[in-house]
Amino acid sequence: MDDMVIHASGPGGEKIRGYMENTELFRVIVDALALKPQATK
Repeated sequence: MDDMVIHASGPGGEKIRGYMENTELFRVIVDALALKPQATK
C-alpha cells in the first residue's frame, strides 16, 4: 500500500486530515457532494 498525505479546503475539508484510509476519504467526499445511493428497482 502506498501512503500519501492529503489536505483539503472547502465543504467537508475539516474532516480530511493527514493519513486516511481510502474508504474513509470516500465517505467524506460522498458527504461533501451530498450524493445519495441509487434507488433499486
